[in-house]
Amino acid sequence: MFSCGKVTGLIELDAVDACVKTLYPLLQDGFGSNEGWFPNSVSDLRRTAEELSQALDNLSKAVDGYFKIVSTGGYALLCNLRTSVGVPNSMLGRKVEEQAVR
Repeated sequence: MFSCGKVTGLIELDAVDACVKTLYPLLQDGFGSNEGWFPNSVSDLRRTAEELSQALDNLSKAVDGYFKIVSTGGYALLCNLRTSVGVPNSMLGRKVEEQAVR
């Protein structure tokens, strides 16, 4: 996910930003002598936007995997705490109200 000290998604975001900065003046000032640049700029923007989308998908999958690991670890920790406290098997699975009435 890191490349040259930057997160992968940020590299693609910078590339999209650079394409927009190239394309924006062409749209504001009119094409003039730069008509040949416009299709190339649009193609570059499309390509970099697709790369950004792919990078965000990969980042989303990595974050999802991380949180699955964290939640699984948390569940395992709770199970270990529950068994180490020494809760009698007869109490496991009972509702809180049933436990208080004893």
